[in-house]
Amino acid sequence: AQIENLKLMVLYPWNSWRGGDENSATDNQRAIDTVRRIEKKTGATVLVVHHANKDAERSGTSSLPSASRGSSALTDGVRAQINMARMSPKEAKEYGISEDERHDYVKFNLAKSNYTRTMSDIWLKRSDKGALSYVSLTKKDEAKDIDLLEDIKDKIIAEKELGKEYSVNAFKETFGGKDDVFETGRDTLNRIITSAIKDKKLKQVKPEHTQRNVRLVLAVPDSGPDSEDAPIKKGARSHARKY
Repeated sequence: AQIENLKLMVLYPWNSWRGGDENSATDNQRAIDTVRRIEKKTGATVLVVHHANKDAERSGTSSLPSASRGSSALTDGVRAQINMARMSPKEAKEYGISEDERHDYVKFNLAKSNYTRTMSDIWLKRSDKGALSYVSLTKKDEAKDIDLLEDIKDKIIAEKELGKEYSVNAFKETFGGKDDVFETGRDTLNRIITSAIKDKKLKQVKPEHTQRNVRLVLAVPDSGPDSEDAPIKKGARSHARKY
């Protein structure tokens, strides 16, 4: 009541504020009802900071609403739940993060939200001083696809300079195969090319050179350095940006 224009209250840790038995649905509901009365009287948002249960990280369920410790009545009563969990060994392998660095990464997950859309997980990285900053990570398989798409674009441009143009099917049949130029299978080439066309990273146009029974051939969209279609630098897996 003594703070003017109060917008946010942080209750940390939750167990030091709520009282009762954390495994009791009745006690948790009574605590949440109290928080709602505080919100209504002050107009402030109340952020409750609580611990996850021990099984969540071990079982790989740290992104679920059930990761919260104690009775599920807490999750049921709040309007939004954000889970934060250390990067698991499996996730570190997917993103190409070493075991030594894994502990510096924290996943920010919106497990529940009554009034907003769901969102993708966000990765944060801990600095030497402990502060968390946003970091963009790309899975190793996705990074390979990005690099392969750039190689495909280069090949399309080089072949066109030689007066050769290819439909999607002709391209994958000509250059697909483990022993060919891309060292990857035809199905993989087809998947990447099809996805790139959908995302407008590649396009299909009428051939400039006369070709029998070919209506559309692959082409690379025009793109400047500031364009959304500008090539992504190979090997650039991640970058960090502080808020």
